[in-house]
Amino acid sequence: DPVMFDGTIRGNLDPMNEYPDSRIWEDRIIQEIIRQEFKDCTVLAIAHRMNTVIDSDLILVLGEGSILEYDAPTKLLQREDSTFSKLTKEYSQQSQHFKSSTAMHRMGSY
Repeated sequence: DPVMFDGTIRGNLDPMNEYPDSRIWEDRIIQEIIRQEFKDCTVLAIAHRMNTVIDSDLILVLGEGSILEYDAPTKLLQREDSTFSKLTKEYSQQSQHFKSSTAMHRMGSY
């Protein structure tokens, strides 16, 4: 049977025990590990921070239980009427860290 994880969350994030707890539990580190370890997998991420999903292949935006939009983030960012685009612009104004994300660089929006 397929197994997504084996053992503890910490053990899956740092199987070689290379990093101290203070580094393991940083969101940025967790996202890097997920992207690296699951690069050939389908990952369903439910997120409230844009930097968690901006580099995804596809984005599904839900609103009041309905699908609002579904496409590649770069395509959604090109549409000014896109909910994802509006949320991204709002988020980027509030977060300096977000400006370094891959999708924003691809769009030249930084």
